[in-house]
Amino acid sequence: MLFPDSAIPADLISDYLITADGSALLRPVKTFEHNDKESIDNRINDYEKFIQRHPGIELFIFNVNLVEMTPYHPNSGLTATADNGQSLNYFLRNKPTGLNFENLEINDFNDHLEKFFPSDHHWNIHGALEEYYKIYKMLSDAYSNLGPPAEIMSIKKLEGVDFLGAYARGSLYPIKPDAFEAAIYELPEFKIFYENQEIALGKKAEYFNGDFSSDKYTNHYREFYGRGTRSLLYQFRNNERNLLIIASSHALCIQDLRASHFNKTLVVDYRSSLLKEYSIDQIMEDYKMDAVLILAQPNITYMSDEFKFYP
Repeated sequence: MLFPDSAIPADLISDYLITADGSALLRPVKTFEHNDKESIDNRINDYEKFIQRHPGIELFIFNVNLVEMTPYHPNSGLTATADNGQSLNYFLRNKPTGLNFENLEINDFNDHLEKFFPSDHHWNIHGALEEYYKIYKMLSDAYSNLGPPAEIMSIKKLEGVDFLGAYARGSLYPIKPDAFEAAIYELPEFKIFYENQEIALGKKAEYFNGDFSSDKYTNHYREFYGRGTRSLLYQFRNNERNLLIIASSHALCIQDLRASHFNKTLVVDYRSSLLKEYSIDQIMEDYKMDAVLILAQPNITYMSDEFKFYP
């Protein structure tokens, strides 16, 4: 190999990298500089303002850690200003009192590969289930009547589903497709509403029956779990509490598991026009929300210039 990099550009157009052994695509190392501290400080101030304005509301944050922000990115040692966990540590040292925070740990590069698709930015079922149990523990520490965590009966590999994710679609690098696995579990009866209309989300039953597109670059993550929308309302009637989840597309995976512990759960994509048309205070009042969970990657959870409660 001509260069010392453990990951090199996958093409001449995108910013995606391919590991030296050709097994995984990923983004370049994230840096941590002075203006990033300012973004984190702004996010902390935003959280403090929400906590002050809603003293009876629990605020939960789940951060989807990314390998490019850790010391375990293959090229982290080649970048002088690499984040290497500095931004997260800065936030944790300064986060406001009253903020419930949990993080998806990445312990080394192999750990990243076990929790995320090698060709996509989304976590796979293993990363998502680790998140579910961590969120359940965080929520159950605050609320005593959430019931037990859902029982995962098995994890099933969907035969014939060869997944080429966003990195593969963006670079067209001829990487080996990812296996696509799904969790098997049962939940109490529930309904999903989109703009007051009951809907069926995703094509899980079709996939389990072998009915799915064979097109090479089908976005199986989106097809299986469902497309992100402005907002979705889950109705379980499990207890009297209602939960607002503000999330990125990571939340599409096993979204019903999180919602199963509440009466109503409103899931809003952080890019949704709903958050631009209505203030967070109005949404909390209109939907009678008792708790808020932000579930997303670092550019949303703790160093966001894209989403704030109070822009």
